[in-house]
Amino acid sequence: MKRSFETEGSDNKFSVKRRLETIKKRQTQKPIDVKSSNNNGIKSKVAEAKARIAAKRLQQQQQKELDTDIKKDDKSRNDNGSGDSSTLASIEIHPLLRADSPSAVPGDSGYIPVKKIANPLKNTGDSSNNRRYGTFNPYIDQNDFSIAPPRPKRQLVINEKGKYIERANKIREKIAKEKEEKQKYEELKSKGLVANEIAGEQFFNIEEPPRIEWWDRKLVTVKNYDHIDDPQYLTYKGATDHLEEGNPITEFIQHPVPIRAPWEKHLGPMKPMYLTKEERKRIRKLDRAKRHKEKQDRVRVGLDPVPEPKVKLKNLMNVLTNQAIKNPTEVEMKVKSDIENRRLLHEKTNEERKLTVDQRHEKIEVKKEKDLNKGFFFSIFKINRLVNPQHIYKLDINAKQLGLFGGILNLKNEFSVVIIEGSFKAVEKYKNLVHNRIDWTVNVAPKKKISRDQDGDEVLGDDEGDASIEKKEEAEQSVEDLSNNKCTELSEGQLKDLHFSRWKIIDFEKHQDAIGYLSKYKLDNYWRQAVNE
Repeated sequence: MKRSFETEGSDNKFSVKRRLETIKKRQTQKPIDVKSSNNNGIKSKVAEAKARIAAKRLQQQQQKELDTDIKKDDKSRNDNGSGDSSTLASIEIHPLLRADSPSAVPGDSGYIPVKKIANPLKNTGDSSNNRRYGTFNPYIDQNDFSIAPPRPKRQLVINEKGKYIERANKIREKIAKEKEEKQKYEELKSKGLVANEIAGEQFFNIEEPPRIEWWDRKLVTVKNYDHIDDPQYLTYKGATDHLEEGNPITEFIQHPVPIRAPWEKHLGPMKPMYLTKEERKRIRKLDRAKRHKEKQDRVRVGLDPVPEPKVKLKNLMNVLTNQAIKNPTEVEMKVKSDIENRRLLHEKTNEERKLTVDQRHEKIEVKKEKDLNKGFFFSIFKINRLVNPQHIYKLDINAKQLGLFGGILNLKNEFSVVIIEGSFKAVEKYKNLVHNRIDWTVNVAPKKKISRDQDGDEVLGDDEGDASIEKKEEAEQSVEDLSNNKCTELSEGQLKDLHFSRWKIIDFEKHQDAIGYLSKYKLDNYWRQAVNE
């Protein structure tokens, strides 16, 4: 056996395995069966026992020899190996972890038999064990189970009379109390006295309002508002009671009527937040995208027909590839006609959208009314000489177009006063006209009037008539010099109401006539201010 380990060398582990298989075969071999006869039954049993003992001794001897060989083999490997390998090789394999685990393991006092773990699933015949533990789990150690303690016997206990009636009464009282608390909570919640837990009001002591306020205690005979509608509980009974002595209400109490300020009725709505150019552009872009998506959704659902492709000359080959290759002239003519139809449709929709003359006038008037509702403003101008017909026409026509009220007051051979009233925008535009757009130092001769007959032809005079006409033209050509003429703004501001109902031009001979006209509107101080300027 020793020689076999030396000859096999590195394959000694196969030799050990082979020897273990040999030992196992020997263990499984049946001992010499000595068949007993009917007459020799006792002898056969004794021979059987001796054979079992001999087999057992042989098995122990073989196991001892096997362990000795294994130890020698391990020692030789440890001597030939390095430091780390010798340390690992010195660790023996537990006999139970080997392929064929023996029935006994070596110990200090010989071999210790290995206790075979019984399979709890097999019926061992111990019915009491099955009754005690029930179904066994093969993956749990059955030694961990403990025997349940014996259950004590219950004694017969008779309930006293009224025990459950008393318990039911307590439950009813509890339900009634909860209902009362819930009703009280709802009442407080309706009055707004429940603490707001989000704001942390539950940490503060909220006091209930008093039954009667201190300023009302002298007006009622009771200390609450329960009989506030009953006159017999009130100390103040009539309109003349304030004259009585000791009455809480006196005649010195005043209740002024609140009146809004004059300018408040003209205040316009709050202006929206100003958006930058980029923000407005982005809003328009998002609106277009939203409308386009809605249109696509309607087409997908089937509410609208699929629109035809918008073909142009530059994308002709990309959209109509096959048709353009087959007949390019016909396709090109069709695309040009489609482009022209789209242009005509665009112009037609623009014409339909365009407002009529009446609608434009109505829109302008509505805009004037809106501007006028924001407030009334006025301005007064003094013009040293208002003789140029172009200046008079500009002042008159612009005032009518802007919807202004007032007029031009001309004093014969002297100055003129222009009074305007209207919206803020109209007054500002008229001021721009007076200060910037009109050159007051320029004067032109008035246009000559041509006399015409009933048919509309010019009437030509004789030689004497021609001479008189020439004299008149020479007189008209001598226009007044306005080099020192100027226009001065006397006053401006905001009005509570308008004084004039329309626009007109009036000529006066004297100062008293102009003052008398303005005194009807209580504006005679305007003329006096112009005289003193």
